[in-house]
Amino acid sequence: LRYYLDKNSIKKNDVVFKEYVQGNFHSIVRNLREEVTEGEHDDTGPEVHSTDIEYRTCSVAVNRIIRKGLPLEIKQAILEKLESTLTQVSDYIINISFIMNMVLLELRNCDMITHGSFTIANILPDGFLPSQDCTIEHTIGPLSVADSFMKDFSMLMEHQHISLIHSYYFGSVGAKETNLNKHPVQMAIFKALESSGIERGKFKETSLKSYEMGNALVDVTTNMKNMWSTPKIFYGLMNSLLDVLLRVHLVPNREAKYRSYIQKKAEERSKKDSQQPVDDNSRTSTFADLPRNARRNIARGEEYKKKKYEAKIKRKPEEAHKWKAKVDTQLASKNDDEDDVEEEELITGNTTDLTRRRLRCLKSVLKSLLLDDRKDEFSIDDLKKECSDVEEKEAYPCLLILNALKPYIPKKKERFIIAHQLPFCILANDTLLYAGYRKFYRKLCPQPSASSLHALRIDGPSLYQILTRLPCALAIFNYDNYLIESVEEARQNKDAVFSSLFDMNAI
Repeated sequence: LRYYLDKNSIKKNDVVFKEYVQGNFHSIVRNLREEVTEGEHDDTGPEVHSTDIEYRTCSVAVNRIIRKGLPLEIKQAILEKLESTLTQVSDYIINISFIMNMVLLELRNCDMITHGSFTIANILPDGFLPSQDCTIEHTIGPLSVADSFMKDFSMLMEHQHISLIHSYYFGSVGAKETNLNKHPVQMAIFKALESSGIERGKFKETSLKSYEMGNALVDVTTNMKNMWSTPKIFYGLMNSLLDVLLRVHLVPNREAKYRSYIQKKAEERSKKDSQQPVDDNSRTSTFADLPRNARRNIARGEEYKKKKYEAKIKRKPEEAHKWKAKVDTQLASKNDDEDDVEEEELITGNTTDLTRRRLRCLKSVLKSLLLDDRKDEFSIDDLKKECSDVEEKEAYPCLLILNALKPYIPKKKERFIIAHQLPFCILANDTLLYAGYRKFYRKLCPQPSASSLHALRIDGPSLYQILTRLPCALAIFNYDNYLIESVEEARQNKDAVFSSLFDMNAI
């Protein structure tokens, strides 16, 4: 091809390639077919990995990758700028995550989105005592979004909505009115946040530049997208909520024993902690503090060791005294754990309550009916079609749960949209807290720690803004010794921007 181009250099490129393909079409096809055939039969070649999806990362001190020839004053100024930017970016991520969590709270009170509120006690048995740690009595009502606002509602917590939050509260100029008027649902939530002191432009007084906040915003939106990439949170809360509601309705005796046992353990633990104050660094957990599954795993391991020692006694009688002592040790350890087994049997003792197998069967029936888009309300006939052997004492609680939860279940085509999953997830979280099952609570939004720094993501433009920020603004030159005076020039000369600060060979 190169020889052909040298002979026809006057012609235009498109004409040259057309003539070349027309004159050499059959030979090109033959060569390609041979390469494909060889590739299909050659299984001994090395495996080829795509470099586009493979990344290697490592932690390294900044002092090791900064250019060695920089003056000490400039090096110190650069380190101070990076440290200051790292702190401010972490504060920005915390603040915007705080606003996103406040948006979830305001969904309960937004008249444009929900229809009234829902009293949690209505879905629980009469006389059910809520958890002492929960102060929530009312939660989000069913969706009542008009069709004209449905498109805007579906954008909640998506990339466009988070970008609007950024421009509304953090932008130096702020979102334009014409753009805000296109999002009435989101504006209704912003107006509701004003009662909590979160007003427009609340956080715009920051020294971070646009590209620095833009890079941090990418991390926030990515974390939110990864949390809701699948309906895992939705289905997980549905399973937990149905489990708890069926327990409190259909196995009240076993549930009462469980709640009293948990309360007793909590009181014993708090009493023990108050009597024996121990430094957090020197505190060690005991066997009783471990979760039930962890205790079971330990017990199985001890039983396995005992059987192994007994087998060695049979194989090597001359060493029986040594292994016999090991068996005695395991038996003593097992006897120490009998109290925990007795407590567990107390919880799961024989009562007139339904069996766990029956509860799992009813849970499967309820879940199937809730996810069925063909029905909006349910009767006893619908329940019997799905489960023919349902009894009268089971029917009323099941119908109460079905008709109370059905308005919150999104249609199948909307089940991957964050906004349509949120009402049910908020209801499930509040109900689980009300019933005393905090362990099933699920986060609906990233909640970064306020006591830790977040990674600083930098590129050419953001690094240029960091280095040229006042005070002590630094001048950056490209390879031709011309001053880089704008973000656009920094983007075009990003290799020079990075090389002005970092030792690229060391990296």
